[in-house]
Amino acid sequence: MSLTDGSQLLTSTSGEGNAGKIKINATDSVSISEGALFTETYSSNRGGDIIIGAKNFHVSNGSLLATVTYRQGNAGTIEINATDSVNISGTSSTPEFLSSRLYAFTDTNSSGRGGDIIINTKNFNISDGSELATGTRGQGNAGTIEINATDSVSIFGTSFITGASTALYTNTLSSGRGGDINIKTSTFNISNEAVLNAETINDGNGGNITVRANLFEVVNGGQLLSTSSGNGNAGKITVDATNEVIVHNSDATFNDRIAKFGTGKVANIENAASGLFVSSQGSGSAGDIEITSPKVQLDNSGRFIADSALGNGGNIRLQVGDLLLLRRSSLISATAGTDQKGGDGGNITINAPNGFIISAPEENSDITANAFSGSGGRITINATGIYGIAPLSREDFQHLSPDLDPSQVPTSNISAISQTNPTLSGTIELNTPGIDPNSGLIELPTIPVDTEVAQGCYSPAYAQSSFVNIGRGGLPANPKDILTPDATQIDWVSLKHSNNNRSLPPVTTKPTTSTPKRIVEATGATLNAKGQIVLSANSSTVTPHSSKQNPIQCHGS
Repeated sequence: MSLTDGSQLLTSTSGEGNAGKIKINATDSVSISEGALFTETYSSNRGGDIIIGAKNFHVSNGSLLATVTYRQGNAGTIEINATDSVNISGTSSTPEFLSSRLYAFTDTNSSGRGGDIIINTKNFNISDGSELATGTRGQGNAGTIEINATDSVSIFGTSFITGASTALYTNTLSSGRGGDINIKTSTFNISNEAVLNAETINDGNGGNITVRANLFEVVNGGQLLSTSSGNGNAGKITVDATNEVIVHNSDATFNDRIAKFGTGKVANIENAASGLFVSSQGSGSAGDIEITSPKVQLDNSGRFIADSALGNGGNIRLQVGDLLLLRRSSLISATAGTDQKGGDGGNITINAPNGFIISAPEENSDITANAFSGSGGRITINATGIYGIAPLSREDFQHLSPDLDPSQVPTSNISAISQTNPTLSGTIELNTPGIDPNSGLIELPTIPVDTEVAQGCYSPAYAQSSFVNIGRGGLPANPKDILTPDATQIDWVSLKHSNNNRSLPPVTTKPTTSTPKRIVEATGATLNAKGQIVLSANSSTVTPHSSKQNPIQCHGS
């Protein structure tokens, strides 16, 4: 099925009933190109749903798919089930240059809830300045966006015509709450100025964003945001990545795009730095960031930010298995009072009990929970080792930057200070395992052990048991030493044996003493004329020493 060249398929009601439903089942594909498919209601009842089933679903060239309510009712739900792919892209060729859009909204006069958007597919792609959004301009809450893509989710780029960022967002312009965004996939990628945003503009709280994936990538100016611009608090971003989290690179084309188009963003933060942001630009508090992954890498201005302009900073919690890497001006911040106002710094907790925190000392990658006039926050790090980044006291901070501006300190630091009040510094706790001098040691006995040598049979014609100390023997310990007369000399030994019943030449051996002299225990000692002690077997002047071990003699028959 296709809708093209300005074609429209719609249901609408201006009375008291609900708007009608649109349901499409296609064995191959559904395509909308410069067309529109929508439901609308001007009554107090619910807007109609749109349900699409196909192998592939495409929305392109400025097309619209929407459910809208203009009065008191809730907006309808958009549900797309595409076994292979969902692709949303492109800008119209009309003078308005509209981007392709999927909307589930309530309008200004409505108190109802924005509709939900649910997508089930294998691969989801949105690009070229397109938008997928739920929201409310009235008093209700924004709807939820839920994407289940077994292989990949890609949110990419900007419009080549308008410069607008590709955006997937929930939005409320009233006291209602921003909608939640839930994504489950294998590979998640957001890049090149694209945004994923759960925002509220007036007094409501921002929505929550949850992404569960194997690989999670935010690169080249991609951003995840939960923001509040009024009295409400920003929401929470949760990332659970079984393999790795990668956040790096700002958008190199940002300044050129500003000059040509303006920002083009739903909410631009920090000049297109890649990252996760839960920020309050009003009087509310910042939201929270929670990340669980074996490896987390922030590089080239990568950001985890939970800051506030007036209220308290948010909390950041990282559960890391092997490695947290901070490189080239990367930042983890729960700073409060970015507008030079009050608010206490948030708390940062990094748990890597079996892993490492690694940075480069001169690359200005920081972990901060600072405040402008309020109290600094609390930073707790549990790790096997922390390298290349170290705590910075307020005094050292001021020595490096008299105005206490973290961006002016070139080293990589951990800080939790109050910029205007020296007595309100926060706390930094670094827990790394030390070296236990008792670890692996065995306590030796204090009383010497009475060593016993096993006895054997004394037989002149047979082998004898012995315990012999031959001195150093062998080669000298040092090549520069010389051999001494008491060094043991070992002669060559030749053996006579047979090999496969063949006769071998006779071997001549050196005769040896057939009957060795019997070794008798010494029972006395005398001093000779040279002053040497001579041991003797019999002594009439010395009381014999009784041996603990009596020699045993064996007599053959």
